[in-house]
Amino acid sequence: MYAENWEDAEGFEPLYYFDVTDAFSLWKEAAKSIYVTQHSKFCNYLRVYEAMAIIRGNIIKTEYASAFRPYEHKMFIKQDYLL
Repeated sequence: MYAENWEDAEGFEPLYYFDVTDAFSLWKEAAKSIYVTQHSKFCNYLRVYEAMAIIRGNIIKTEYASAFRPYEHKMFIKQDYLL
């Protein structure tokens, strides 16, 4: 299984949603201790991931949710590496 993230959004089709409402505030506080979430000039990570959690939560009628998809090996094979 792999989780949704904004960097890999193209082509990501979630199959599973999990309610993370009870743990979301703890996750948000922990995420604040990661350098990139506070200093990135490219992305406001906390806002992006909170927005994604709200959107996914809306799908399953909860406050916050995370989306996942099973790992499919064929999605990660690059033509350049085939013999």
